[in-house]
Amino acid sequence: MMKRAYICGIGLAFLIAVIFFPIVAVGHPVTIQCQITAGNTCINDAITTGLDWDYIYAHPGEDHSWSLPSTIAIDLGGGDTAYIDGVDIGVGLVGDPYIDFGFSARAGRNSDTHFSFTSDVLSIDPALFNAEGYAATATTKLPAGATLAGDFTGNKVFRAEYNGGTVFADLSPAGVSDSVGDPTPISISGQVSSMQSMWGLTISKGGSANGSSDFTIVGDTIPEPATMALLGLGGLALIRKHRA
Repeated sequence: MMKRAYICGIGLAFLIAVIFFPIVAVGHPVTIQCQITAGNTCINDAITTGLDWDYIYAHPGEDHSWSLPSTIAIDLGGGDTAYIDGVDIGVGLVGDPYIDFGFSARAGRNSDTHFSFTSDVLSIDPALFNAEGYAATATTKLPAGATLAGDFTGNKVFRAEYNGGTVFADLSPAGVSDSVGDPTPISISGQVSSMQSMWGLTISKGGSANGSSDFTIVGDTIPEPATMALLGLGGLALIRKHRA
């Protein structure tokens, strides 16, 4: 019986610690959850970015972005190695909340390799109503004979979610560009209080892939209860004035 080797939270965390260069003082860091699987090796860990949620929410009028500064090598065992060559994330709050999320990865030479990258949840507070959204992706693969198998419905490699797990769209059949809600945004029922993006795909041995995505939600801000009460009083005043 083949011995199963699971390495969780050790090797990748060490490599990330070596290459991590913080951009701002981090108290509540933005993280990207990663899983790399090949054969009997499964590595789960989180990339700690140089972004900080406390700073982002204190500076909502700014665009915030981060890129992986150096390649991460993942030992798959048996002399085989996979690589994360790039991870990019950008978030914005004011106007139209968005997540831009991309990756670049190489499979092991001897093993088909599964990669998943999941962004942190972007909370939207106050929540949006009358919301609409759109998402767009672009993916490429090398060499021409390489294959990509997606994790999501229809063999798609990207998923956009909102409100803690509601699927907005599954995009990008392996190796192509895709979009939904462009040029006409897709309506979202109810309130929207959060959004999240994720990639999930298996790259054939010796192959590489990269992807970029944009997930944006637009809508109206829900007035605070006190504001709604004032609006109601203002409406009553106008009615009384009109009756007088």
